[in-house]
Order: sequence, then C-alpha cells, then structure tokens
Amino acid sequence: VSTIVWSLEIDPVTPTIVYAGRSYGVFISKDGGESWESFNTGLPSTFVTDLQIHPINPSILYAAVWGGGVFAIHQAD
Repeated sequence: VSTIVWSLEIDPVTPTIVYAGRSYGVFISKDGGESWESFNTGLPSTFVTDLQIHPINPSILYAAVWGGGVFAIHQAD
C-alpha cells in the first residue's frame, strides 16, 4: 500500500483538520494527523496531485487529479 502524500492542506479555521492527497484519493484527519479516514465523496479513484481549501468557505476542498480535472469536496459537519 502506497503511503506517498502528493499534497497536504491544513484547515485555516480548525488547524487540527488536515487533508492529504494520495495516489488513490483524499484522506482527512480531524485530530492533527493522529488518525486518518477516506474523504473521497464524488471523487474518482485516481492520483490526487494537489489540494486547495476554498479561501472563503473552508468547508470546501478542491482536489486536482492526475490527467486533468478538479473536484470540489464538501466537508459535512
């Protein structure tokens, strides 16, 4: 299992929330990186090459994927 992280984003409002773009999707940690879970709703199974948190609404995460395309993933509270 690959553990390569291609991109990392830290939530500017809640810094214990961290997102990691990996070779098979996006993962989220809600405890500063101690534990991780899949965060791939609506995302194809592909390399996530870059992540960006929406500058006004940090509950939206943009994920750029290998081969082109950007997906918006919404954080549910």
